[in-house]
Amino acid sequence: MKYLKVKGKYDNLRLSRPDRRGCRVWDGILVGNELYTVKEWERLKERTKMNLDHTVEPVEINRNKTHWFFGARFENNLA
Repeated sequence: MKYLKVKGKYDNLRLSRPDRRGCRVWDGILVGNELYTVKEWERLKERTKMNLDHTVEPVEINRNKTHWFFGARFENNLA
């Protein structure tokens, strides 16, 4: 399955979105190495209205080789 992986150097990048008055309000953070599906990423970009394309890299990972940890999806790194 195709995922978009947040680059490690963008760990804890603050996301903000415009409110009704045009001010920016805090809307969460990006977590380094977190995986997003393409549809999840498009919704995030639409909601925040930020150009975030440079913060991710496309990866191909079997969906059975991922896990959830505190609400974020990561790749299994079992050696």
